Amino acid sequence: LLALLVGGCATTLDKARDARNIGEYDEARSLYEEAMAEPKMQQTAREELAQMYVDRAAAAESSNKREAEGEYRQALVVDPVFAPALTGLVRLLRDEGRIKDARLAIDGARKSAECPTCNRLELVVLLEEADAAAKAEQWKEALTRYAEAQEVRPQPAVAISIVQAHIALGAHAEAVAALQSAVPMMIEADTNAASNFVA
Repeated sequence: LLALLVGGCATTLDKARDARNIGEYDEARSLYEEAMAEPKMQQTAREELAQMYVDRAAAAESSNKREAEGEYRQALVVDPVFAPALTGLVRLLRDEGRIKDARLAIDGARKSAECPTCNRLELVVLLEEADAAAKAEQWKEALTRYAEAQEVRPQPAVAISIVQAHIALGAHAEAVAALQSAVPMMIEADTNAASNFVA
């Protein structure tokens, strides 16, 4: 409305924002989709429409998780790698213990487009799976997941978990080898921590 008063003629994007702000979400969606057809507005309209779904998901999450999940997934239809939507969906699925569904959501985003958020989320899910398997003493499964997590981003704590899994499986030679490969990583982490403390 302000854009109409000041500029004399509201754009489709302005109208979509006005509709969103007064809770006319169906109208807002239609207008955002119209704006997405215009090259100059396309990216902004896509991001704002995806964010509208994320905001609706966040509002619904405490009372209706199914509705929230649907809104997150709608956001990902608009933008398959929209970080707030993917993060929110994966968090919701993890909270419900639906780890496989969380991994499927990440895989789907990664296949759709370049996904800067995917590695971070995949690491979280892999470690959660690995820790659950270790707690259940399913050591082969735990070892597989910890190893996959290390491929995503090497970490000293995960390296030690791999050593522990080898020991639990009675694979002492593998445990020694894993520990030897972990030592440089641990030294580097300690060095970086000391440097940060001094700084």
